[in-house]
Amino acid sequence: MAMSPSQAKAYNAQQQAKLTQQLRVATGVGYQAAKDAARPIAFALHSEIVTSLVGPGGGRVYVRHNPYRVHIASAPYRPPATDLGRLTNSYKVERIRTHDATQTVEVSVASHLDYAIYLEFGTRRMLPRPHVRPAGRRTAALVPGLLRAAMLAQRAQLRATGGNT
Repeated sequence: MAMSPSQAKAYNAQQQAKLTQQLRVATGVGYQAAKDAARPIAFALHSEIVTSLVGPGGGRVYVRHNPYRVHIASAPYRPPATDLGRLTNSYKVERIRTHDATQTVEVSVASHLDYAIYLEFGTRRMLPRPHVRPAGRRTAALVPGLLRAAMLAQRAQLRATGGNT
């Protein structure tokens, strides 16, 4: 089902609130460990998004000019097919923020291109080509392991320094 831009933004806010709540629960394992794991989590998400955009689309075939090339468009409900790589290159880790007062960690990976949200959620004339949400689900499966690794590293550092940081 295609969403309007306002519906997409509302859905995005709802998903972000749900993820924030999950991360608050996860940070209960150790705020410092969550801070240490934030960068690997952000770059894992970035990597998943970019990797999902590589490969043939499975849709219609177009002959493009300037430069001359053959492009295979993406099929609905499949990640967008890369043509010149603008979308792929637009995703960046924008911020990794820690809030000491609330002991929360915020990670943001985003694209500056206007059409990224239309590809993700679709429009009234185009079915969605989701790539961020599936990448988020795949990355979420990695979060417990990354948190565990950060906690073990923190514990090893404490043992090496005799408990003094």
